[in-house]
Amino acid sequence: MLTRLYEHKQISLREYQEALAEEVPANRRVWPFLAPHFCLEIKKRYSQESQVITTIDLDLQVLIEALVAAEIEKLESKGITNAAVIVIDNHRHELLAAVGSADFFNVRHQGQVNGYLAPRSPGSTLKPFVYALGMERGLITPKHYLEDVPVLYGGYSPENYDRAYSGLVSAEGALQRSLNVPAVNLLADLGGEALHELLRKAGFTTITPVNHYGLSMVLGGCEVNLLELTALYSSLACGGRYYSPKTRMVPGTAPPKTLFSPGVAYVITQILTEVLRPDLPACWEFSSLPKVAWKTGTSYGHKDAWSIGYNPRYTVGVWVGNFSGAGRPELIGAETAAPLLFDIFNKLNQHSAVQWFKQPSTVKQREVCALSGQKPGPHCPTLVTDYYLADCSPDTECAFHQTYLVDPETGYRLPPHYYSSSKALTEMVYVQYPPRIASWLEKNGRPIDKLPPLLRDWQRLRPGRVPVIHSPSPDYVYQLRPGAPREYQKICLEAAAGNDVHKLYWFIDGEFLGSAAPGERLFYLPEPGVHRVVCQDDQGRSAEVKMVISE
Repeated sequence: MLTRLYEHKQISLREYQEALAEEVPANRRVWPFLAPHFCLEIKKRYSQESQVITTIDLDLQVLIEALVAAEIEKLESKGITNAAVIVIDNHRHELLAAVGSADFFNVRHQGQVNGYLAPRSPGSTLKPFVYALGMERGLITPKHYLEDVPVLYGGYSPENYDRAYSGLVSAEGALQRSLNVPAVNLLADLGGEALHELLRKAGFTTITPVNHYGLSMVLGGCEVNLLELTALYSSLACGGRYYSPKTRMVPGTAPPKTLFSPGVAYVITQILTEVLRPDLPACWEFSSLPKVAWKTGTSYGHKDAWSIGYNPRYTVGVWVGNFSGAGRPELIGAETAAPLLFDIFNKLNQHSAVQWFKQPSTVKQREVCALSGQKPGPHCPTLVTDYYLADCSPDTECAFHQTYLVDPETGYRLPPHYYSSSKALTEMVYVQYPPRIASWLEKNGRPIDKLPPLLRDWQRLRPGRVPVIHSPSPDYVYQLRPGAPREYQKICLEAAAGNDVHKLYWFIDGEFLGSAAPGERLFYLPEPGVHRVVCQDDQGRSAEVKMVISE
């Protein structure tokens, strides 16, 4: 055969002589078959090159493939058939392992689908980046309060996973518990576009140029792939700098994109490193867990389970699910993806100790009010220690604990600087919650101290928080159903107010409709048109919205 190839000038004389000198193998050899999804991708990307030296660590790739196969073998009886894993070196910014499925040749479970490039709903895995943006822009610190009460955004009403609410929760508590409502509220405070802009800046290829996702994006209302999501988490390990992971050995590294300050990245990492987390299954042994900053996610319908973690050396991303898109009740990030994540980290760390991240100079600690998480005022009874960023954290004094003068004889609250030479006045401290929180606490049977009514002669326009109108929504057009009686299409009027308010008064186009306590509902018999809705509290403070009703 060689002679014929040479005679027909298909090979050169040198190639002919080299081939003749080669020893003829005595046994058939099995061709190596490693990292098939990765190799196919590299072949497609560099099709014009005869040789490509990649960043894949062969021993680690073999190990991860074995761990994935073993994990899916345990889960298959529950109808869970596939997984994908990415491992990134945070020092060299290289892709060290890339597993696309549990078994490339499993036709039944679509093993040739590349799971680490497949667009999937990320569940809660994007939440840490909204909190990072909130810290970067000076809205929160870890102990700063967030509202966790039902809320409506133009017809969109997010709910927590367990459909329960806390009323008031710290930012770090909300992130560690992966609460939905505080995350959506924070994204709304950031302007709604912030997360989309961040993912676009990081080069996510699965995100559309125009943000049509809305606030639900932070809860998984978009699609990402495991490779890009893991690289985004790697930016937290790299002091807020995003590096596109290298896949081939070439000199140098592309310049990073700065997503966050090193201080923000450090504080978010500290929150995600907490071991005693609500999303950690109680059956796990804490002593066996490596020190890792991590987050889990579960997509709507239990179709995708995620777990992403990092330490100073490595970032690991795990996805578990079915390529068919079939959901399973057991597909929960903390229960089906996190065990594989920690198993991988235990293997990565077994031969060397990892020194943890150094605290940047901008990260400091201070005492804050235990209730509000703000700088303590003179009347805050309990203080806790909180991280803050010297260059951007909020410096607001606690507005929850306020003192008021009370006439012990009449029980009326007196205005500030009131003076009486004829009677002794009492100074009392009250907790003045934000309106939505105060209304929710009272509505759900959680006692709060109501401020005594203001002295009658002083019940005029007072400074303070105006009522917060929950309904009607100014972002929604109310469409009357033809043929249905109007009395069955009444529109709810509801508002929240601070705990210094006892009564709310409602006006439609200047006409008094009725009164109700904060959180109670009135109903308006709808008339087509554009209406001005005013809600005024018993202190004279008012809020208004536009209500549009269409036939």
